[in-house]
Amino acid sequence: MALTGVRGFSTITTPIENRMPVQTYVLEKNDYVIKEIIERELARGGQVYYLHNRIEELPKIALKLKKSIRNAKIAIVHGQLPSDEMEDIMETFIRGETNILCCTTVIENGIDIPNVNTIIVENADCFGLSQLYQIRGRVGRSDRLAYAYLFYKSQKNLSELAQKRLTTIKEFTQLGSGYKVAMRDLITRGAGDLLGAEQSGFIESVGMDMYIDLLHEAIEEQKNGVLSPKKEAKPKTTLQIDAYIPQGFFNNDYEKIELYRQIDQVEQLENLNQLKEEIIDKTGKLPESIRLLFEKKVIDIIEQEGIIENYRETDQELVLKLSETFSSYRGVGLDLFELANQISTAIVLKFPHMRIEVHVKKIDQWLYLVSDFVKGLVKIQKKYQRGN
Repeated sequence: MALTGVRGFSTITTPIENRMPVQTYVLEKNDYVIKEIIERELARGGQVYYLHNRIEELPKIALKLKKSIRNAKIAIVHGQLPSDEMEDIMETFIRGETNILCCTTVIENGIDIPNVNTIIVENADCFGLSQLYQIRGRVGRSDRLAYAYLFYKSQKNLSELAQKRLTTIKEFTQLGSGYKVAMRDLITRGAGDLLGAEQSGFIESVGMDMYIDLLHEAIEEQKNGVLSPKKEAKPKTTLQIDAYIPQGFFNNDYEKIELYRQIDQVEQLENLNQLKEEIIDKTGKLPESIRLLFEKKVIDIIEQEGIIENYRETDQELVLKLSETFSSYRGVGLDLFELANQISTAIVLKFPHMRIEVHVKKIDQWLYLVSDFVKGLVKIQKKYQRGN
């Protein structure tokens, strides 16, 4: 409802002082690795949640852990226990009389034990994304570094949805990232029919952004009886250049589509630069085709600013026709000549019919020259706007 404008919402992204993100790992199940994980946590005086969501299997798991791990003091808790017995088990665990709690998702909500800083989840691919986020939140509730290990069965072929869920929970580890996880879950599963009784929806067929736009229109019409006029958008830049995300850059097509979507939605140069830095931090050096994709978006953003009226492209050059307002600034020609000389001799200025045209020859790296020049146009425009 908040996404459609029916309700407002706010997000709290500032973590509690001295809290650190939970280190999250997705792994094939390996008994030796699990043993090492638990022994490491017990060695630093901590406690462990071992989550397995089949009640009948918990006693077998507890016995197996007791045999393999020295000093293991194990308790079992699940939702079918009487409330008094469950309370006694939890109090014993809180006092530190037991150090491993074999449990189901009964611990998902309302549990706050600062000394428990490792959680192991079996069959993590069977849980929903929001559920995994809640489960991970049971650890990391002190100033100690916490760990969440999400295991799936060895040699199991995970479904595409399961892979997306596990990738998301591993990616979003920063404190206060619940909203981002919820939005990713919305994209992955779909929003359903938010204005009707059905919950099967058609979000995947039209995309989340268009779906929300349609909802905005419907709500606006219900509120005011009429639709507000749409803001006219200029067509996006279509240049003859190989700007794309190459095959194999991401592990799956979902991440590729998500980056295309993120780039497309950026409206400010600062946000574009921030997104570029995030992708570099995540993946390393960008291939040339992705760098060109970002440079192309720079031109697209600045074209929406009203500085560039239109452009035309040939095999030999790109011609930018600047707007009437920009061309009429007194003395702007000198600033443009200086800018062009600083960047490249491949940039030539012409003044047909009282309009400024920028001709850029298609030499090597020509798109970077155009990008640098249009960034300079923004600075020049700000200079004359301040002067007025």
